[in-house]
Amino acid sequence: MSFTANQSQTYKVGNIKFIVTPVYKTDRGEQMYELLLKLMKAEIDFKN
Repeated sequence: MSFTANQSQTYKVGNIKFIVTPVYKTDRGEQMYELLLKLMKAEIDFKN
């Protein structure tokens, strides 16, 4: 799968669908995958 850095991505975990749109520069702070993983875990913990 090929995509550009500004393109939205969709991830599905269980019955929850996450749509991620990059909105900040990747050269500082957390990497996108780190932030996404934290958000998905928090959502799952919140539901349980």
